[in-house]
Amino acid sequence: MKKTTIIFTAILLFSIMAPSIVTADEDIHELTIEIEGEGFEFVYGEGTHEFMEGDEVELIARPYDEHVFTEWKGDYESEEDSINFTIKRDMTLTAVFEPVFGIDHPEEEDVIEGRDIEVEWTIRTEEYSHVEVRLDENDSWQSVGDRSAWMFYDTDEGNHTVEARLMDGRREISRDKAEIEFERVDWYDTMPVWEMLILVVTLSMLCGIDRLFKGIDIGRKTKKKIEEWRDRR
Repeated sequence: MKKTTIIFTAILLFSIMAPSIVTADEDIHELTIEIEGEGFEFVYGEGTHEFMEGDEVELIARPYDEHVFTEWKGDYESEEDSINFTIKRDMTLTAVFEPVFGIDHPEEEDVIEGRDIEVEWTIRTEEYSHVEVRLDENDSWQSVGDRSAWMFYDTDEGNHTVEARLMDGRREISRDKAEIEFERVDWYDTMPVWEMLILVVTLSMLCGIDRLFKGIDIGRKTKKKIEEWRDRR
């Protein structure tokens, strides 16, 4: 009898406590914070953290030097570095950081063909005065103002190091570079044979006509001088 009572009591207690245990487990949610780029989350840090449903959470993204925060993405999207939200389910958020300045084109180890090298870059800050560029380390820096691209004309064939730096007065904020291989290709190197023949014939005809006109002009001047000499006699 006593044994039966104990078993009955245990079953009764389990039936009372079990719903609360399940409910407690269901009320706990995981928040996973991921980092993309060079930066960190200031409040909790990268990783997985547990919260109760209904908890208010604040996250603050902070970039490392020469980088900027660009966005939160995932289960909560925002371009603000500091965000607040309520936990209602499992969530994953990624803080995205990008360089404050960087060359977009050309890329490292690119092989470029042509006569000129065009450089393009992206600036992700308004706190700067100008951009400076140079083609190789032995060349002098030249200021290009607030442009987002620059062209190095009539470039020699070979390996080059394209460099650009973001400046605030005389202070360098950030710089980027790309080592490339440049193959010099002039416009006539890629011209089809038939187009080249047409060009040669056309130029020959133009030169012939020009000489004919010059000959006619010289003949007229000579004739005029002969008539003037005769009149004087």
